[in-house]
Amino acid sequence: DDESATRERIAAIVRTHVADEDERRWIEAALLALLGYDGGGIRPDQLFAAWRTFFERLAASNPVVMVFEDIHHADTGLLDFIDHLMEWSRNVPITVITLARPDLIDKRPDWGAGKRTFASIHLEPLSPDDMRLLLGGLVPGLASKATEAIVGRADGIPLYAVETVRMLLAQGRIVLEEGAYRPVGTLDDLAVPETLTALIAARLDGLDPLDRALIEDAAVLGQSFTLAGLAAVAGTAETELEPRLRAFLRRELLVLDVDPRSPERGQYSFVQSLIREVAYNTLARKDRKTRHLAAARYFETLGSEELAGGLAGHYLAAQKLAGDQTEAATLAAQARVALRGAAERAASLGSHEQAVVFLRQALEVASEPADRADLHARAGASARRGLDAGVVELHARGVLDAQLEIGDRQAIASATAEWGRVFQSWYADPERAQEILTRAWEEFHDLEETPAGARLAAALGAAHRARQHDAEGLEWTERSLRVAERLDLIEVIAWCLIGRGALMMAAERPREGLVLTRGGHQLALSVGLEDQERGGRTLLTFYEQWGDPVAGLSLGRDGLEIARRTASRSYGAQMVGNSVICAFRAGEWVWASTILDEWIPDDPTSGQFAEFFIDRAILSAARGADSTADIAIAAHLRTGITDPQFESYDHWARAWSAFALAAFGEARREAEVAVGITEYFHPLASPLAARAALWAGDPAAAAAILDLIAASGYRGAALDLDLKTLRAGIVAV
Repeated sequence: DDESATRERIAAIVRTHVADEDERRWIEAALLALLGYDGGGIRPDQLFAAWRTFFERLAASNPVVMVFEDIHHADTGLLDFIDHLMEWSRNVPITVITLARPDLIDKRPDWGAGKRTFASIHLEPLSPDDMRLLLGGLVPGLASKATEAIVGRADGIPLYAVETVRMLLAQGRIVLEEGAYRPVGTLDDLAVPETLTALIAARLDGLDPLDRALIEDAAVLGQSFTLAGLAAVAGTAETELEPRLRAFLRRELLVLDVDPRSPERGQYSFVQSLIREVAYNTLARKDRKTRHLAAARYFETLGSEELAGGLAGHYLAAQKLAGDQTEAATLAAQARVALRGAAERAASLGSHEQAVVFLRQALEVASEPADRADLHARAGASARRGLDAGVVELHARGVLDAQLEIGDRQAIASATAEWGRVFQSWYADPERAQEILTRAWEEFHDLEETPAGARLAAALGAAHRARQHDAEGLEWTERSLRVAERLDLIEVIAWCLIGRGALMMAAERPREGLVLTRGGHQLALSVGLEDQERGGRTLLTFYEQWGDPVAGLSLGRDGLEIARRTASRSYGAQMVGNSVICAFRAGEWVWASTILDEWIPDDPTSGQFAEFFIDRAILSAARGADSTADIAIAAHLRTGITDPQFESYDHWARAWSAFALAAFGEARREAEVAVGITEYFHPLASPLAARAALWAGDPAAAAAILDLIAASGYRGAALDLDLKTLRAGIVAV
């Protein structure tokens, strides 16, 4: 601001390094001209030489490093001077560092060519680990979930991460508490910081208008795209696009996948997702809709099921941008069809979570209750392959709500039966299930002779059976079977045969129970009823614990293979518990430990996993290890569960833990409590109670327990072995 002070400062600097008076005046004039002041008549053709001489004089006393940032923005004069310096000062200790985007090559294709001392370094994006280190230094103690969200957003570019953190701090979405940073709420919807938007937009604005439009076309297609797809959206021949895309590759706006092992070989993609996002967001709504529709029509011409998800996404995006209600309704219908197709494709590949996502998107644009009922039913079918009870219940209730809106009483009754089953099977809450189903029967009892009535009665029978209301369970099961047989409802017949088999087991008629359960299971298997087949296999595996544990383990392992083949986590989870106990009885302890470690989550929250911790506790106790932690976790997880078998499992595990610690009196009491709560724990817990009495030196008590087991009516080779062994122990004592 003060010209005289600047002139004095320049003169002082030059005097320090230049001895010759004439040369000093010459250099001072050139430096003043560089700063925009009157240089005293120095000729333009002398400027480069004067500036170069000044830096050479500096280098005579100390090596000089000159750094030029963002020189892709530099004018021709500056670039010429750097070339001049590199050519004439090659033997002087001057290091010149130029930082530039590949755009520089458009201005100077021969930049650095022929220079003996030239070296080019390409700066790759940082690795995720390095980005985490950077964030750890920038915001110490930042929660791991927040860190991962920012790392994923930044694409390895430090500036992006830094600006995102600054934005979140300014918005109050990251706060400092007790020396550590934590996120406020979720960081799932990270916006592009305004600073980055401006930076990226400026870079895009520097493109030729036609090239800018082409980048916007590509942004509509997504993070990656094919040449043919871009040609369809842009309305331009592929041969015309190729040279323009090569220019984008040089500018490092795009990359081309050339890996022969990659399924995306030959596809272009944006170097950073933020570039694509900024380019997309600059498009007007009408332009976006037009391009999305062009992309959708292109995908339709390909006729590939693999592109169903992309096709659906474009129709959904176009629907959200529709100009009026008529157009919106038309596009919504197309979006629903495409999303349903995408969901079917995802489900066929075992990606059931993705299928549910597609169907939820379709539900957002479904106004008719019949459409919603169908979409909820499809989503529920995929959700039942997972482990989230909340999602299963959400869609079961969605079907019911849609049917209530339609008003078809039979459909409402059937949907209510399915909704009630969710509470029994997924929440282990047969009390709630019975409450829902009983109210429904009061309303729909006149439908008893219909398919809906048969389904409702079957669900009521299952709920009563789970609560050990055996007489009521048998009554409702028989009522359902009578109607199902007449109407040839195979899925209901299979459920009822399996349920009746379980009731016969509890009624001390084990052979009849096994025959019925096996028959129901085979029926389900023969006609492809997955839920019924799974239910039958689960019960049969459970019964084999005291029958033939080796056969039970084989049944369970086959079930796990079916679960893997059908990508059903819920099927697998049901197989694990009973299979592990069979493995425990059969001596396959290593397999049991391995499968439990595979299935037990690090942070369990669902009661579905309570049994796994019980199984591990029993295995640990038998090995002489501490099982109290697993028992405590299981007790916590079963909070709110009304199915009594879970409480029996708890006492059974405590009995094993006490037995391993030689607390035989406690072990006997816990085992007897387990049997007192759930009758079918007789063949599981009673032998342990008898063994505890025997080891405590009380053969009379052991004999009395054996009499109770014999009177219970349970039969099986493994149970017979228990009884023979215990009788031998009584004789020995």
